Amino acid sequence: MFRFLYATRHHRKLLWHLAIVDFRGKFVGSAAGVFWAVVYPIIILLLYWYIFAEVLDVGLRRSEGGPSDSSFALFMFAGMIPWFAFQEAIQRSLNVISEQSSLVKNVIFPAEVLPLKINLSCLFQAVLGVLILFVAVLIQEGAPTIAFLYVIPALLIQFILGCGVSLLVAAVAVYWRDVIQLTHLFLMIWMFVTPIFYPESKVPDEYRIFLTINPWTSIATLYRGALLKAFEVDPMDVVHAGSISVGVLIVGAFVFRRCKPGFSDLI
Repeated sequence: MFRFLYATRHHRKLLWHLAIVDFRGKFVGSAAGVFWAVVYPIIILLLYWYIFAEVLDVGLRRSEGGPSDSSFALFMFAGMIPWFAFQEAIQRSLNVISEQSSLVKNVIFPAEVLPLKINLSCLFQAVLGVLILFVAVLIQEGAPTIAFLYVIPALLIQFILGCGVSLLVAAVAVYWRDVIQLTHLFLMIWMFVTPIFYPESKVPDEYRIFLTINPWTSIATLYRGALLKAFEVDPMDVVHAGSISVGVLIVGAFVFRRCKPGFSDLI
């Protein structure tokens, strides 16, 4: 783990440069450019909101300890915006080693930078989405409280967890291609067992164990507590999600380092 952190710090300028290039590369050649980074997520968010809030009537009632139904869109967006960035980072990391085979086969190139730069690029996208959501909250609820600062640890924990998972799946996918399909399936299940589209109060008691072991439960709660006045931030959410994320990063870095010597022979 310490070797991984040292390598990351040593190549931080390269990581930052590749992340910026990656973020810009998403919109190169399109007429709207970076504008798509705003429009596309908003369209997807509105679609999910319509399905869950209007069609399925999954709302937040004051009797359940939540805000009124008019705030349900903000409730969903506070969880969906960071989740979509996290999900994209992992999905793109699945093939990053094989797609960048010419770099990986270069002995002096640090291959671990590849999944990390994708996560950093997606973090830029998450920050942009949070800023857009902040403006929407500002219009509807007014100026935020000091709890808004919890956005910082929420973003950091999301980044750490994303890097850990990405390093793990990127390395294993080189040796076992079925991991790509399994990861897509796992991410879909993970999204729906996380209280993103529904409040925790709707989860039956016998299934709450899944909320406890799921770091994204705490991450989503941090974002909502930071952005929405109807929710309070529990500092233990930082400890819970942070400790799990660091653990995942340690495992991911270890697996990647062990698998790295065989990359050149398999891609």
